[in-house]
Amino acid sequence: MGWCSGSLVNNANNDGTPYVLSGFHCQDGFTPLYDFWRFDFHYEGEPCENPAQEPGYLSIIGCEQRAGRQESDFLLVELSIPVPLSFNVHFNGWNRTATPPSMGILIHHPKGDIKKISMDDDPLVVHPNSITWSNGVTTPANHHLKAILDTGSFQPGSSGGPLFNGNGQIVGQLHGGFEGCEQVTVFSGRFHLSWDAGATPAERLRDWLDPDNTGLMSLEGFQPPAPTGISISGRVKTSYNNKGVAGVTVVCIGADTLTTLTDTTGTYIFEELPIGEDFLIGCSKTSGLVNGVTTLDLVSIKKHILLIDLLDNPYKVIASDANRTNIVTTLDMVDITKMILGVVPGFPNNTSWRFIPSEYVFPDPNNPFSSPIPNAYAFPNLVFDILYLDFYGVKVGDSNFSANPYD
Repeated sequence: MGWCSGSLVNNANNDGTPYVLSGFHCQDGFTPLYDFWRFDFHYEGEPCENPAQEPGYLSIIGCEQRAGRQESDFLLVELSIPVPLSFNVHFNGWNRTATPPSMGILIHHPKGDIKKISMDDDPLVVHPNSITWSNGVTTPANHHLKAILDTGSFQPGSSGGPLFNGNGQIVGQLHGGFEGCEQVTVFSGRFHLSWDAGATPAERLRDWLDPDNTGLMSLEGFQPPAPTGISISGRVKTSYNNKGVAGVTVVCIGADTLTTLTDTTGTYIFEELPIGEDFLIGCSKTSGLVNGVTTLDLVSIKKHILLIDLLDNPYKVIASDANRTNIVTTLDMVDITKMILGVVPGFPNNTSWRFIPSEYVFPDPNNPFSSPIPNAYAFPNLVFDILYLDFYGVKVGDSNFSANPYD
């Protein structure tokens, strides 16, 4: 696990597309698992010193790389979801002119610490020489802005932090530097060259930050409007491989009852919900009764009952409880057999799928029925967005996890 800094960056459409600008070397030489990258917002304190208690922060998980180039050490990713209005974020503007700024302001998170600000009060210069970095990479001459800091410093984790000019526009992102006896020198990849020095959209910024090719040389930041409601979103997925369960009816009960269906990725969202209401979120799916249910499941359940080969997962045990009596017996095998043969129209006292909040931890995984199993989330007086409100889908009768979640 590692840390880097970065910044939301505005585009010429001022539409809040969740682009984040950071450093190319933050993923260079690795196999970046972008789906698991976490982006923390508002990790900051009021004074310069760290506060007595760690401040809270808001997070989004997952992104997709849009562009990057080693020469100017830039990386542009797009977050997996739009930034909720309740996050109250600012999309920073930029300046792509070739002239170095008259001063530089670096915002970063050294060693993953809360936000820090470093400054060079003097004009920055274009570094005329190539630079060989500690990872063996050599970047060309004239691709970095050089600053000698008058205030603050940097550390690992500061990489990718935005470098601003005096107008609060991004002109680069931190690559690295060194500490001398009396001064700290830092180098930031030039936004000017990141803009269009690359040969393809995957190597330059212009196609993403000016998609209509307006030719803008600079752009002010974008502040999204204040939220008028809240949203609740998440995924319904399998517990064993995180594949989305499609066609699930998700119900949101507040002053009104709302429903929506999960898409092929298992994603759902409720938007513009009234602020300050109580909400209950649950799921249901009744189709695909025999999806994944075969005689192989009967073999697994029989071995479990006879203590020959116990089911090794609490969700397999729940799936085997076809008649929902909170115990797995031969009666479940009878009901599953009737379902396979088409003798009965459904499982007794049960549905095709069961859904369990993914945050739930079984007190005894070997006996998931030792405590009541929740099937919904409850939020009293909800005043902020809820992200990643996920459920695990359990296909009833499928004790070996062979069901197709897209069916």
